[in-house]
Amino acid sequence: MKRVVAALLAGFVLVGASPAAAESGAGELPTVTGSDCVPDSPRTVTDLPWAQQWLMPSAAWTLTRGKGVTVAVVDGGVGSPASLRQGAVKNPGKDCTGHGTLLASLVAGRKAGLVAFSGVAPAATILSVKVTTSSPGSGPPMATPSTLAGAIRSAVSGGAKVVLLGAVSTTPSKTLADAVKAAVRANVLIVAGVGTVSGSGSKLAESYPSAYPGVVGVAAMQMTGEVASFSAYSDDVDVMAPGVGVVGAAPSGSGHYVTDGTAVAAAFVAGTAALVRSYRPDLDVAAVTERLELTAAPSPAKGRHAAMGFGVVDPAAAVAYELPPTAGKTDAPAMVVRASADRPTLPDRDADLIALVVAVAGLGVAAVAGFVALIVRRGRARRWRAP
Repeated sequence: MKRVVAALLAGFVLVGASPAAAESGAGELPTVTGSDCVPDSPRTVTDLPWAQQWLMPSAAWTLTRGKGVTVAVVDGGVGSPASLRQGAVKNPGKDCTGHGTLLASLVAGRKAGLVAFSGVAPAATILSVKVTTSSPGSGPPMATPSTLAGAIRSAVSGGAKVVLLGAVSTTPSKTLADAVKAAVRANVLIVAGVGTVSGSGSKLAESYPSAYPGVVGVAAMQMTGEVASFSAYSDDVDVMAPGVGVVGAAPSGSGHYVTDGTAVAAAFVAGTAALVRSYRPDLDVAAVTERLELTAAPSPAKGRHAAMGFGVVDPAAAVAYELPPTAGKTDAPAMVVRASADRPTLPDRDADLIALVVAVAGLGVAAVAGFVALIVRRGRARRWRAP
């Protein structure tokens, strides 16, 4: 693979760059904090942000785009930006902080105008479940356990197959635990960010409902592939996804905001779960969770890791790979095998990456170097070796 890339880039002088270098004005985007009300964003990103480059959900779209699956977003509301129109959202309304809209766009945003990216599951439907949230000043929006419990029950009764918690609680509660159990019994998958930490103190922290059985807990990853500094360590981490400098839709219009957080990472996993539930509707919550874990790009622990769970979620692999009959959480991700002959094969993601390199070659050295950095990073995650 490295020889192929080298041949494609022959004649270019490579300089250090990252995928973010290709973004149009992403570094100047206004920020969503989850606490302050935000206006329409005056900035629009037209290139592919680093998070979508890393995850490449489009590699799964020849098999499914999430059609037929409703994803509930429990947050301060979901607005009506350009990428979430055309019937994409049930119960749209005012979203003062922009946090819920940004998460929804990462899950199921449609391409709009000149924007080159969409949500992980662009044919899925968003169900907005609005809750009253507060902000601690850092970390995700907070809500009371009873508020979250009521929201989960509303999501289930509203037909959601996946529930994304944009707001969390730091307090355990029987009411919330019971709502989670009821959702699992109804075959509804709950996805939530894990706890967040600040400063140089302990990295151990729990948040709810991610600490409860049956909930997929998600850690945040930064652009280097390392765990974000604010993402807590715990036994509740199942998988990891991009959660730093993530670009998403503003509450209205065609502009974008940028934000960080484990809830943002959870949005990518919720979109992946929507793809899986669309393509494999026979799977229950436990089987979908197992698939998300065992197809993740493996963590250094080759099993559950306290900071990154089983590794970085992989949308295309989660949809298309066939797990061995004896697969279980003690199996290393290397046990996963390709799709069998009775299903469409997984698109050639390496070929897609090479095509992207060729396409941007005329845009200059910096853009090319950014894509090479992406290829090398993803290659290492898949244990490529030089011949």
